[in-house]
Amino acid sequence: MSIEDEDSREADSSEEKTSRPSAAKKPILVEGGGRFRDKFQGKTFLIPSFITLVGTFCGFLGTVTAFRGDYVYACKCIALAILIDGLDGRVARKLNATSAFGREFDSLSDVIAFGIAPAVLVYSWGFSSTADEFGLLVAFLVLVCGATRLARFNITSTGEMKLSRDSKGFQGLPIPGAAAALASIVYLFPEPLENEIIVGLMMAYTALVAGLMVSTIEFLSVKHIRLTEGSLRFNVVVLAVAVALTWKYSQVMIAVGSTFYAMSGALGFLWARYFPRSWERQKERFGAVA
Repeated sequence: MSIEDEDSREADSSEEKTSRPSAAKKPILVEGGGRFRDKFQGKTFLIPSFITLVGTFCGFLGTVTAFRGDYVYACKCIALAILIDGLDGRVARKLNATSAFGREFDSLSDVIAFGIAPAVLVYSWGFSSTADEFGLLVAFLVLVCGATRLARFNITSTGEMKLSRDSKGFQGLPIPGAAAALASIVYLFPEPLENEIIVGLMMAYTALVAGLMVSTIEFLSVKHIRLTEGSLRFNVVVLAVAVALTWKYSQVMIAVGSTFYAMSGALGFLWARYFPRSWERQKERFGAVA
C-alpha cells in the first residue's frame, strides 16, 4: 500500500445518483449509453489491478536481478515499483473502481515489491558472503515486519482496529519508505560489502528500518506538506536547490532523502518529547493534524 493510498479516499458521483442517495455508485470508464458502456461497466477494477500487476512484476524482476548480482538494476526496479504503487490507488478512486479485491491484491503486491525484493537485495549485496546465517535472519526481518505492517493497515482501514491517535500521518514507517531506505544505500554503494564492521553496521540499520515499520511511532505524510506556509520565496528556493542537487548528485540525494524519512519518525518522537510546543507547530505546517 503506497503512502498516498494510506490517505483519505475520494468518490465521484453523477447528478442522477445524487438525486437518489440510496443508489450504489458504479464504476465510471466511459460516458453515455449503448453497448460499449454496458460491456465495460463494472469491469473498471481491472485497470488499477493491471497497474498493480506491473508493480508486482517490478518487484519480482528486482528479486531475480538481485540474485544475479545486478544490484543497481534491482534498485531501479524497486524505485519503479514505488512510483507505480502510488498510481493504482489514484486510478481506482478516479474511476470509482475501489474494491476489497483491489486492496488485498495491492497488499500482496507490496509484500513482493517492498518486502521480498529489498530483503533479497540487502542479503545478496551485503550479508551473504560475510554473515550468511545471521544476515539471512536480519534480511527476513524486513519481510516479516513489512507483511505485519500491511496486515495492520488493512485491519485499521476496515475499522477492525483503531489507531492510538488521530492524525493524518502514519503509525509506523510505510513499507515503500522502508524499501526505499534500504535500496537507496545499495544504489549509493553498489559494490558488495566485504568489511565485517561495515556489514555489522548495515545489519543494524536494516534491523532498525524493519522495526520502525511495526512501531507505533508517528510518521508525517509527504503528501500533506504545505509549501505555501512560511516564506514562499524561501520554500521555492529550497525546493529548487533540492531538485538541482538531486539532478547532479542523484545517488547521494536519494540516499539522504530516503534515510532521513526513515529516521524522521524517531527524530519527531524525540522532538515531541523534549520540545512539544515546537513540534505541534511543525505538525500544523506539515498538515499532520487531523
